[in-house]
Amino acid sequence: MAVPQIIYKIDEVIQSTSTWTEVEVTYVLVQTRKLLDHAKGEIKNGEYTQLRFYCDWVVHVNKDYIDANTLKILKGVESGMKEMMGRPSYHSKEPISFAYFDNLQKELADFLVTQGISPTLTESDVWIDVISSLVKILENQPLNIKASYGMITKSFEFQPSAPRTVWLRAIFNESFQAADGVSYGYFDLKNAY
Repeated sequence: MAVPQIIYKIDEVIQSTSTWTEVEVTYVLVQTRKLLDHAKGEIKNGEYTQLRFYCDWVVHVNKDYIDANTLKILKGVESGMKEMMGRPSYHSKEPISFAYFDNLQKELADFLVTQGISPTLTESDVWIDVISSLVKILENQPLNIKASYGMITKSFEFQPSAPRTVWLRAIFNESFQAADGVSYGYFDLKNAY
């Protein structure tokens, strides 16, 4: 499929969609992944890595390939989780940003604009519907972390949750002793958006 046809199809879905279900979100991300492949020679190293990562994760029931840029983000998420554990009122930006797909939102908006496609699906009121469906798509599709990456986290998994809520669980390779002195085998981040 030629690039202009992909651009047309993505733009058509974005312009005609008023309710972002799993079908529309999956379609846009799969088609965006095709555009990323076509634009490989034009994309700078390290650019749109999160967008590519999420486009891939959507179609894999078990995602285990993680590039260096994504690994850096995941290590930040893990570090933030460690800080939050055992401190009920403490919040760290990295885990929350990951659970709310903040990097995806920024990169998708930028990429769509560079392709001449309306980025309206990344605007705040619409984005909530998009991520609500994205969370449902990724439920029970773990992001597996290889031991060779040097993290205590074995996997990140979105758990089934109520509409407009997110429940991200990080499962550890070994127990982690938190600030409250308790050892935890996993970390849950639950929130409404």
